[in-house]
Amino acid sequence: PAWAIRLVTAFAALQTLACQNATLHQEKRLVKVRLFWVRHGLSCSNALHTCMVNPSESEELLGDLETALHEDPEGGFGDASLNRTYGIEASQGIDEACTVQVEDSRLREGETGEGGAIVSIHHLYMDPALTDCSRRQSVIAGRSFLSWLRSVGIRLDFVGSSFLQRAVESAVAMFVEPCQGGLNCSSVVGEGVTVTPIPYMTERSMSGRTSIQADNVPRDSKAQERIIEELYGRRLPIDNRYSARWPRREQQFEKFKAFFATQVLPRLGNENRSGITAPPEAFKTALEDALPEEMDYLDHGKGSIDFSWAGGSYATGAGFSKIEYHDLDAPEVNIAIVGHSTMMVEYCLEGVGPKPSNNGVIEKLFVVEASTARGDGGAPEMRTIMRELAGRCATVMDAPSSGHVRTHLAEADVATCTSPFNISKYIRLDGGAGPSQSTACMASSEAEGAYPIQPDFQRVGVGKEL
Repeated sequence: PAWAIRLVTAFAALQTLACQNATLHQEKRLVKVRLFWVRHGLSCSNALHTCMVNPSESEELLGDLETALHEDPEGGFGDASLNRTYGIEASQGIDEACTVQVEDSRLREGETGEGGAIVSIHHLYMDPALTDCSRRQSVIAGRSFLSWLRSVGIRLDFVGSSFLQRAVESAVAMFVEPCQGGLNCSSVVGEGVTVTPIPYMTERSMSGRTSIQADNVPRDSKAQERIIEELYGRRLPIDNRYSARWPRREQQFEKFKAFFATQVLPRLGNENRSGITAPPEAFKTALEDALPEEMDYLDHGKGSIDFSWAGGSYATGAGFSKIEYHDLDAPEVNIAIVGHSTMMVEYCLEGVGPKPSNNGVIEKLFVVEASTARGDGGAPEMRTIMRELAGRCATVMDAPSSGHVRTHLAEADVATCTSPFNISKYIRLDGGAGPSQSTACMASSEAEGAYPIQPDFQRVGVGKEL
């Protein structure tokens, strides 16, 4: 009879469902991520924004600049020369550097911007280090920020940077050196903290601005280590685990998010662990296939990103407000990453700025949902969904104006800024300060309140009302 057939069918369906429930185990976990996004300290190339060169000096200095032009092995200008008739043109304002004209058939003579032959000399200064003044400023800035973290009970689970040397140095100066200089950091970063450079955070000039940007080209990690050891007289605590296998020159915010959520976050602590780490090579192949090398920030958030690899998948989800973030009952991971102004302005400040000051800190929030389905005896299937704060990021800690600092540099402030060329030959320097004296640049960071925590972050709620 029909009722018997329906009964048998229903019983079979229940058996199938019970079998599935017996063999499939799902785990789902939410983790809140607070990113303290730090702009690096003043670099040797930043100091060139106050370049002043007399026409009579151009011929003598062009040789050094030409050597710098050839330094980047992948830059494609190894055989190019600089136009002697154009020489070196002095800057016209505080945020402009001297310019030269590159003689190369691929570039348009007399034009600036992408494809133009006229370029700023600060773009010829490959992978610059911090200025001498900024190495000291960054330690003071770090002491102020770490003291605030301690006062509000926040512990950092990860300290990272881009692959560029100025960011790596800044991260060490701000998050390691204050703890070695008397500040009790045990509740903030713990013992043996290291800085881990990560991919997709390398600075790139805004689209259309320049044909050459060697200042945004990181040297390989071994070369950086040699230069750093020469500058500091010792090795710095840098964990270069991602330096060899991941792209060193790319800036791509969506790739950074996916990388962090699947490669870094699952490693951070036991209590806040989110999912399992995606297999690096399979994930990287899927990531590079799914997303372009560059992405216009105006397209950010316009559509969902979703891609997969064997054993896992990644997607972006809807944005949220800061109140939603604070009301979410989930464990929190706190990270600090030292990066660069272009990416911070485009993906945190809606593309309009003003750009954060050197050593300034802004806050970016994420929520990561990681789910893992495990069959009996089978490999787990991982699903990661990354959501981010909608709207502008809030400033946590401000810093002295870099414009003012750049116009009051002394010889001692840039003493080690000599390779690939000596920048002291190109900028106007204040006189009178010896190596043991405090310069105007150094004094700007030593003044009371130089690195102020913003009012909404001075309370234990760290900006919950925003």
